[in-house]
Amino acid sequence: TSGGTMSSRCVTTEKPASTLSTPPVSKPAGKPIKIGFITPLTGRFAGYGARQKIAVQLALDDVNKAGGINGSPLEVITVDDAANPRETVPLVRRLTTEDKALAIIGPLTNASFEVAAPLANELKVPLATTTATKLGITDKNRPWVFRFAGLDAAYTPKAIEGYKKLYPNVRKMVISGDTKDSVNENIVKNSFPKALKDAGLEVVESVLFESGATDFSAIVTKIKRLNPEGIAFSSLTPEAI
Repeated sequence: TSGGTMSSRCVTTEKPASTLSTPPVSKPAGKPIKIGFITPLTGRFAGYGARQKIAVQLALDDVNKAGGINGSPLEVITVDDAANPRETVPLVRRLTTEDKALAIIGPLTNASFEVAAPLANELKVPLATTTATKLGITDKNRPWVFRFAGLDAAYTPKAIEGYKKLYPNVRKMVISGDTKDSVNENIVKNSFPKALKDAGLEVVESVLFESGATDFSAIVTKIKRLNPEGIAFSSLTPEAI
């Protein structure tokens, strides 16, 4: 070492050991294994659906490049329910009975998932959502229904715990959010009030709105008048922006 720096180099005269080569993966050639995928690609939730579609495609490519499943290629049949429960039911039935999907990913929203779940049990097809977080939505629809998503009741206290570490002097909070969307309504009316109280924070008032709102001037004016030290906010992406 010299001047606070260190340099090292290893030199050998031995020949490198033979490198084990990985045999090329054969292209899957068996009967395709079909998975249904229900997501909104049109309508106000289309942005969420588009991101889900990209993730599913990445996974599909990875599986098939690795040789598929037991030599069979994985095939994903994507359908658009526009986050409309009325569209979801016939799509679940079609994917199961006509397309012969082994399982179904989705739907994205709680409302669509709630109507799809009982039908999945009736048709005996596994249905798994990665986004529906409403309490009890899977428990009452066993055994064919699953969820790969955390619950707001668990997330919210952790988020507030992190918030308090960043802003230890904040005491007065205003809650603001969407009361039309079922998930956000539960957060602003139940999860936030309880978690904030448990964390020792005072809720001055709740200033709420409905999804689809575009003019927030009155809401901003009211919140400024209340003069909080922090805001707990929950809504869909368009309103949040």
